[in-house]
Amino acid sequence: SHVDANGYLSVRCCSICDWPSLSFRGVHLFTGGHGTAIHEMLLDKVIASLKMNKIVLEAEYIKWDSHPETHHPTLGMPKSEVRKLLERCERLGIEVIPLVQSLGHCQWIFANDANLDIAEDPDAKWAYCATNPRTYEFIFDVYAEAVALFKPRIFHIGHDEYADRGRVPFREESKKQTVESLFVMDTLKLHEWFKERNIEMMMWGDMLLAKGEGPDACHANSRESADRMRQQIPTDIVITDWHYADDAPESFTNLQVFHDAGFETIASTWNRPGNIKNFARAAFDAKSRGLLQTTWAGYSLDEESFQRNLPQYMAYVLAADRAWNADRDTSMDLLDAGQRFLDLCEMTSLKPTWRDGWTTDLRPACNYAIRASNEKGWFGLGPNHDLSTVPTGRV
Repeated sequence: SHVDANGYLSVRCCSICDWPSLSFRGVHLFTGGHGTAIHEMLLDKVIASLKMNKIVLEAEYIKWDSHPETHHPTLGMPKSEVRKLLERCERLGIEVIPLVQSLGHCQWIFANDANLDIAEDPDAKWAYCATNPRTYEFIFDVYAEAVALFKPRIFHIGHDEYADRGRVPFREESKKQTVESLFVMDTLKLHEWFKERNIEMMMWGDMLLAKGEGPDACHANSRESADRMRQQIPTDIVITDWHYADDAPESFTNLQVFHDAGFETIASTWNRPGNIKNFARAAFDAKSRGLLQTTWAGYSLDEESFQRNLPQYMAYVLAADRAWNADRDTSMDLLDAGQRFLDLCEMTSLKPTWRDGWTTDLRPACNYAIRASNEKGWFGLGPNHDLSTVPTGRV
C-alpha cells in the first residue's frame, strides 16, 4: 500500500484465476485400530491443505454395537474415535462418505469365524450369501448403525471383485442363480434400503464392465452380461470406476461406457503417476464428477502401515494436483509430490541440495568390514560397490 502527498491510500491489487477442473476431489482410506493420530495429521496437513473435499472412509472394522461377534482385536475402531474424525472433517469442510463392504470383500463379517452360516463359501470367507434372509438382517443392522453414526448424504457399498475367491454360487439356493443375477438382486435390495432413507448410493464399477471396455478391472463374464447388469441397476447409483493402468487418457473408454448407460462416474486412481495424470485427464474430458485417490495399505491406518506404505500416501499430493488441474499441464511428478508430502507433514530434515561434505575414518569404531567378502560385492552389485571404494580426503 502507499499514501500519496494528498493523503490518498493506494493498494495494489490483482485478480487470481484459479479453480478446480474436477468438483469431487477425494481420498479413499481406512479407519484404524490404533487411534486417529495419523488420520488427523493427513487431514490437517495434506488433504485439507491441498483443497481435497471428500473422504471415502472404508469403515467395516468399526466396533458395531449390534454385532460384537465381528469385533477385530487389532483392526477394530471404537465409535468414539470415528466421531473425532467426523468432527475434524466437518471443521475442515470435508465430506465423509462411509464405505462398508457388502456382497464381496466380506472378511470383516466372518472375523473370529463368526456368521459362517451366511457365507456363500464358508471356506473362503469372502462373499456373503445373497439368497439367505439372515444376510440382510445382519447387513441392515450394520448399515443402520453406520447411518446413525455418519449421517451421510452418500453411502458406498463396495461390491467389487464379488466372485474373486471361493465358490460362487455355492449354497443350494444360490446355485439356482448366476453370479450376474445374484449381483443384480443384491444391489437392488441395498439400493431400495438406501432410497427409503434418501441416501445416495455409491459402488465400485468393475463388476459392470467386461474385458475390452476399459484398460483393466473389467470383471463381468461377458459384454452381454455387463450390458444386462448396467440396464438392470438404477442409474442414480454413482460409480467409483477404479482402474490402475498407466495408459493414455483415450484408453479409459470405461467412463463413456458408464455415461452412455446413464451413470455418473468418479475416476478412481492408485499411486502410479501415469495412472493418476492420464485418468484424471480422461475424467475431465468425459465430464466425470471427479477423482478419488484410493489407498490399499491394509485395513487399518496406523503408524506401522503408514510408514510401510509411504509412497501410497505421497501420491495424495499428485492426485490433488491432477484433480485441480486435470485439463492443464503442470510440472509436478512423483518425486516433486513426494518431497512436497514430506514438507507438508514436517517429515523432511534437510532439503536435497549440493552441500560441502567430508569423509572420516571409522575403522576404530567399526564392527563390519567395509570391503565385500567376495567379488560379488555388496547386494550382488559387483566389486566396485562397497565402502572400500569411497574416496578419502576432501571430496
